[in-house]
Amino acid sequence: MMTDEQVTDDPEVVALRAAHGDRYFISRVGALWMATLRQDDGTEPTLVRDTAEELEAAMANPRLWGGRLPGPRRPL
Repeated sequence: MMTDEQVTDDPEVVALRAAHGDRYFISRVGALWMATLRQDDGTEPTLVRDTAEELEAAMANPRLWGGRLPGPRRPL
């Protein structure tokens, strides 16, 4: 039976979960690193990066949902 946390022995995944696991569910799928918000807070709900370092930087400073700052709409 699987829980919501996938079991892993990858030391980088374990370290990221220890540092950011209260806010994100963190996993590695092939070569991609992913973090999904556990609770909506208005920032990007899913982060996908190529390296653990890039993912950690994105989790430390997530962009607002949609990657746009609030303000007047621009013409398309």
